[in-house]
Amino acid sequence: MTQSIVLIVTRRCNLECSYCPVRKDDSLMSPATALAAVRGLDSRGGGLVRLTGGEPTLNWKTVDAVIREVTLLRGQSRQMSVELCTNGTLLDAERIERCGRDGVTVVVSLDGSPGTMSSSGRRPLANQEDLLRLPGVVVTQTVSPQNAGRILDDFLHLWNLGARRLNFLPVYYVPWSARQLADLRAGFEAIAGFLGPRLSRGEAAVRNLERSGSMPLFNDDLTVDTDGTVYTTNLVMADSITAPLLDALRASGQEPPSLPPDILGRLEKLLDPAVRRSIRSVDRALTRFVEDLRATRSVERRVTKPVRAGRPPRLEFHISYACTNSCTFCSEAHRMVRWAGHAVTAMEIRRTLLAHARAGGDHVNFTGGEPTLHPAFLYAIKLARSLGMRIYVGTNGVRLGDPDFAREALRSIDELSLSIHGSTAHVHDAGTCRNGSFADLMRTRENVAAMKPEVDLYANVVATRLNVDDLSGIIGMCLEMGILRILISNVAPEGRALEHYGELAVPLVEWWKRIPDLVGLAERAGATIRFFGLPLCVLGQARMKSNDLYYDPRITVERARGPHGRVRLSSVITRLPRRGRIQTRRCTGCSMRGLCGGVFACYVDLFGDEGLEAVRG
Repeated sequence: MTQSIVLIVTRRCNLECSYCPVRKDDSLMSPATALAAVRGLDSRGGGLVRLTGGEPTLNWKTVDAVIREVTLLRGQSRQMSVELCTNGTLLDAERIERCGRDGVTVVVSLDGSPGTMSSSGRRPLANQEDLLRLPGVVVTQTVSPQNAGRILDDFLHLWNLGARRLNFLPVYYVPWSARQLADLRAGFEAIAGFLGPRLSRGEAAVRNLERSGSMPLFNDDLTVDTDGTVYTTNLVMADSITAPLLDALRASGQEPPSLPPDILGRLEKLLDPAVRRSIRSVDRALTRFVEDLRATRSVERRVTKPVRAGRPPRLEFHISYACTNSCTFCSEAHRMVRWAGHAVTAMEIRRTLLAHARAGGDHVNFTGGEPTLHPAFLYAIKLARSLGMRIYVGTNGVRLGDPDFAREALRSIDELSLSIHGSTAHVHDAGTCRNGSFADLMRTRENVAAMKPEVDLYANVVATRLNVDDLSGIIGMCLEMGILRILISNVAPEGRALEHYGELAVPLVEWWKRIPDLVGLAERAGATIRFFGLPLCVLGQARMKSNDLYYDPRITVERARGPHGRVRLSSVITRLPRRGRIQTRRCTGCSMRGLCGGVFACYVDLFGDEGLEAVRG
């Protein structure tokens, strides 16, 4: 094993992380003290110099001196290297360039996503991209009790930034609640499932597999404090806790120096009982995580049971409450506003998919909002794929228009539905209220054709008075693009569409006139066309084209409030597409009454039921 020393180059820090156990003061290690320690390590055969603090870059003069000395020694073929442990906030372009030298490794501590960083009193690093491009950079994901429920989201954020050499550091020496510990264990299990196969393929590395110490958090390296005093462990950094143990921790003249065998027991006696219990629980969770990683086991194995009687195998999962468009007819607009501050977490996605798979579910529709905007979208579809599900995604094309994102996502998608509301940018963008939305769809179609032409392509067209005259053009365009499954959706009186329903709804009598031509256009090209939200009678001889007759029962999972107003995911089984729809007196005696969902009640309130006609025989 490579020998190493720890240099506490300063106890100053520019951050005040609530969970940090290190005692802070204004002390600085001189360059001379640091260089003496480096040369001493070199004289014993070389090894690794770890620079820490406080925030070591606050003593850049000493850090720079150590980097220069190690570089010099390496030039003389000495086995020396240096590791800088930092929060990264003070590494400008010049310092980052210095840290890119051979033999220098940067270990940067990050909590995760911008929201998690803010909750810890930190801001995302301005130089993050340059820092993560450094050769061999290691990202330490610090997990505090209050952020344990977002551990998977934060890991995926760091992974998406490009972090591939990782270290996981749950916060020690603070109390954890039972719920926080459960979140930590579940998060570690999920991350192990994600990383395990990638470790075996050499696509990632985890520091926790390489090192362990005789006590939680701290290691057994010789440690030089800012004043030059040498200790047998870096536990001295937390001397606000360990002050009574300092004499026992000082290195003596023995070779090699070692920790007293009872030091862990003596340390525990100094701690509050709740903190002591938490340390043990946190350390067990981390140990289990390391064991899972060493086994490279996939904890996402599909463990299925027969589908329970009456339980649909199809899941409709609202994972996103954000969208780049502001469609005039958006039925989800109000829900997106209501749940904007309650994003579905990656752990909620994982639990939902695992539960669905274990109950025999084999299909999932990721929807929203715009599902591809969810930071864990790629994780979600890959997890669903690993669980053996068929994956359907409805999208406005905003992210799949990006070739890199599309290449990654299309590997897992079986069915892709494009929201197309005009055959030209003028018509489509007017409905979505976003210039460029049509161009996104065209780029998405190009990417699909180039990367995964075998994907089942659908078009979802919401028909309003804004585009009703363009429906034939839309169908024609879909056919030219090779989209042979087309759903024409009558605008539903929900969300933003409800606010403007009187202006948007196409009269039933108008549908009577247009449907024969639309059906004929699609059928002549061999395409499948369906209509949603229209009474069967309005479809005339094309009534078998009603989506009511082909609707798959599904489990819909979306945000809701539970008991005591707690925000959660709700699960509702929908067997028929009849939300908000009624049948009127004109439906009396209709032979299709048991199959037809009827007309939207809001439409009848505004326009009456003219256009309805009972089907006889």
